[in-house]
Amino acid sequence: MPNLQHRVPLIRYDDPSSNSNPNHFLNSPFRTPLPSFVHVYERTFQILSSQKPPMSSKSANFVKYILGRFTMVQAAFHLVLKPEMGERYIDLHTPVPLEIIEQLEQGGITDFSIFRDGDHIFGVLNYESESQLKIFLAQDVSPIWTQEIIALCEYREVDSELPLLKRLARVFRFEGF
Repeated sequence: MPNLQHRVPLIRYDDPSSNSNPNHFLNSPFRTPLPSFVHVYERTFQILSSQKPPMSSKSANFVKYILGRFTMVQAAFHLVLKPEMGERYIDLHTPVPLEIIEQLEQGGITDFSIFRDGDHIFGVLNYESESQLKIFLAQDVSPIWTQEIIALCEYREVDSELPLLKRLARVFRFEGF
């Protein structure tokens, strides 16, 4: 049985008055030492991966999924399609081209859902790293498909945070176990 005790750093934030951090309540004078979830994730996976016999790839993926819930970044976006273009949008996503799927995986996206309400499209994605996402999505692997999607949009705001999209501000989140 491996020794599971290891040093864990305190979580520290530069601006204690900032409410932009989802854990801003930890900046109170009553803060207790908590592990960095990234550190715990990496160390736990390292310990579990070194077990004899080694974990199967299915088990390793399950452990990554469970532990990854604590380290994921989530983003949402909104598009407005031109009138009567909803069915065409669905057709272009049935199925999504394989090169797009591979690019999303390489970008560290672990979960990506798109919802439609009439001409409104909402998407939610979970990913591992902002920098990894930007690197892999910087190049368009299917420009014709992308241009078709863009041509269907009546309103599509873009910013520098996510390629081709604008991130929506989070209003509420509940995450149970």
